[in-house]
Amino acid sequence: PVPAVALLGLHACHAKGQGRVAFPVASPGALCLSVAQAHRQRCLAPTYAEGCSLVAAGPSSPSMGSRPPPCSEPKDPSISEAFAALADERALIRERQRAAKERKAAARSVARHAASKDEDVEEMEVVDGDDYPCSITIEEYFAACPRRFFTDPNLAPTEENLEVLMRLVDANKVIGKDRRGTAVRLSEFQYFPFVGPEAQIWDPAFFARLAYEGFFTITQGRTGTPLPELQPFYGVVDWDNLRKAKHVRKALRKVQARCQADGAAPKYHLYHSRDLWGTYERLDSYQRRRHGTNWMTRQYFEVAMQASDDPRINFRVHSIELYNGPFDAETRPELIAGEIGFSFGRVYMSLSGFCDVAFSGAGTAQLACLGRWLDQRGYAFWSLGHCYSPEMDYKRQLGHRIYTRGQFLHKLRAHRGSFRTSTAPDLVLDGFSPLVDREECDLA
Repeated sequence: PVPAVALLGLHACHAKGQGRVAFPVASPGALCLSVAQAHRQRCLAPTYAEGCSLVAAGPSSPSMGSRPPPCSEPKDPSISEAFAALADERALIRERQRAAKERKAAARSVARHAASKDEDVEEMEVVDGDDYPCSITIEEYFAACPRRFFTDPNLAPTEENLEVLMRLVDANKVIGKDRRGTAVRLSEFQYFPFVGPEAQIWDPAFFARLAYEGFFTITQGRTGTPLPELQPFYGVVDWDNLRKAKHVRKALRKVQARCQADGAAPKYHLYHSRDLWGTYERLDSYQRRRHGTNWMTRQYFEVAMQASDDPRINFRVHSIELYNGPFDAETRPELIAGEIGFSFGRVYMSLSGFCDVAFSGAGTAQLACLGRWLDQRGYAFWSLGHCYSPEMDYKRQLGHRIYTRGQFLHKLRAHRGSFRTSTAPDLVLDGFSPLVDREECDLA
């Protein structure tokens, strides 16, 4: 018999004739988990390789309660018992090995964190009670989710399925076993590609909901299809750390001196969403010239803009634009650095950016000024997305800290507000003033 699995407090029952284990849920339907076929004359729980299915079944789902076809049993019970004992022993060894690796990784992270405090005292003062590391290697980042892709042909891009998925992520219970008999949890997965028609995959509301739930969505290679990533770690800038970061203080002093100095040197001017499409074009050109491609495709940006223009959705696209002069001059100033980001509630997230190499320090100036601007306007924190070093060490210089997935989602949910909004935002708090299109930041 196929072992029953308890998930989110819901007990499994067999779906008639479908080879699946169905989990009754209140809405939108039944949560289903694929059941693998018998393996080595034994019925095993779902395997990763054969797919763990998470679908919201509608009213037409098969009736439940009938038993699946029986599995053939080995003729010699002792052989079956021996295989079962061997599988259990191997699973126990793997669990011990995994626990040992996690302990070693945690010890390395703590040691590195302590070393960074000793070596970078001048660069980054650590606020009292700061328990988050300021760096992580790319190997540690990707090792945290060893199974990588959660693939399921039945995972349709709907908000209902996304809600079910996030409940399972929060519960982090065993959702099945792989072919080796090792327990499978959603915390071991990083990428969650949804499957469906292109119009459904690129639906603006669903695109925004992914970001709202904490996914950092990029696009895949030549196909350009969305690839939602639920990161194992996130780079987060809290304002105390930003204010005490040596690189930020130094960059702000240079910007202020430049703005106050007399002479022919061009002065920096920072604007919000004055030229969204112009900023995207410069970003796209920069990324293609530097990397040969740009994961933020034109379709990606167009869908984000459509979601941002919907007043019923708590999702806004931003362009942060640094120019070498004011817009009230006789000639149009040159855009020398900028970025595209989005926000919901009091949370701002950076996506991608660019800088003109002819203007030394322009990229650093744009980031430092943006951080101070968000702080002044009352945003709760600044999410920088991917956070591994040394590839993204500039984020550490901004004062970012490394949050685990669970820590980040907890912080995100405390400040994002409701996804569906009325004409008046539901998140109106003292001291919070969202950025307004075409406004200029005071850099003096």
